[in-house]
Amino acid sequence: MSPDTNDHGEGSEGGGETNPTQKRRLQQRLDVSEEVLADAVELYQTFRDSDAEVVHDRALPIAVLYIAIRQNGVPRQIDELAEVANVSPRRLYRTARAVGDTLHQGIPPSEPELYVGRLADQFDVASETETAALRVLATAKTDGYHVGRKPAGVAAAALYAVAVAEDERPDITQRALSEAAGVHIKTVRENYKELPSMSEHKA
Repeated sequence: MSPDTNDHGEGSEGGGETNPTQKRRLQQRLDVSEEVLADAVELYQTFRDSDAEVVHDRALPIAVLYIAIRQNGVPRQIDELAEVANVSPRRLYRTARAVGDTLHQGIPPSEPELYVGRLADQFDVASETETAALRVLATAKTDGYHVGRKPAGVAAAALYAVAVAEDERPDITQRALSEAAGVHIKTVRENYKELPSMSEHKA
């Protein structure tokens, strides 16, 4: 994907392909696979061949990566990608929507279950704990509670609720989870208090 974006959000010179250095930089900063990057490059090159007006938008390289990430079910928040592109999350999402509409590529909704696995790996929790958190989310989704809420925050709250119930991991705090999930601690706290399916886990 090119032009690449530097830390100031300015486009660097280059052609229509991603060179190995740019790909490694994206992999290191966002921890995504070669397969996801390859999908993003294909989307980028296809879009550059179109006559869309946003083809020179500096958010474009990260916008196509965002689409590829969502299509591959990778748990990454748009805020993380917006920081890399040095653009607002709103602008990045609007660019991604424009690309998706032009190429008839859907952007699947991000699911909190994806973030449970990511957080579980970061905190090295037992598989039983991860499974219990997923059950909490399954019940919550039946109630429609997750709609309109940050999936990472809901996932962090679910994992926290189970950790509190098990009372075996004092290191899994609301603050630690909020930092790992990339959300404000208030988001985790409010989701923990309000998520309907968590009542059975609370002391």
